[in-house]
Amino acid sequence: MMELKFASEIKKCPVCGEKLKYYKTVKRIVKSVNFSSFIASEKIMQCNNGHERMIFRSETLSSIIAPYCKYTNDVLRESAYLRYIEGKSCSEIATMLAIGISERQVANLSNMALEIFAKIHEENSDKIRNAMKLIYAPDRWHR
Repeated sequence: MMELKFASEIKKCPVCGEKLKYYKTVKRIVKSVNFSSFIASEKIMQCNNGHERMIFRSETLSSIIAPYCKYTNDVLRESAYLRYIEGKSCSEIATMLAIGISERQVANLSNMALEIFAKIHEENSDKIRNAMKLIYAPDRWHR
């Protein structure tokens, strides 16, 4: 299995300006629709030079997968799409993804995605409402 190495993109502490120090390396097996399975090896850095300890993780890895998760964001997105848009069952999705994911994990991921979408919608309801006013403005339909 391929191992991909990740490290904090931040090299100096934003509080004191000191070079970050090695804290630990965390390895985990990650499953993805787009990248197959791989080992993510993340070098975590820290600083506690005269202030409260701060931990720095890889933003690149965080954009692919949430901390402590086994499945990447593309699995979350794809399982939600197949379940809620295409109307597939969790069993069908697990088979279709072919990455060794169980029906229960598909259900959990797609439910999590639904909660995330609801939160995004709630936080952006004013923007959505304003965009809908532009799209469905009466003067656009009477030409």
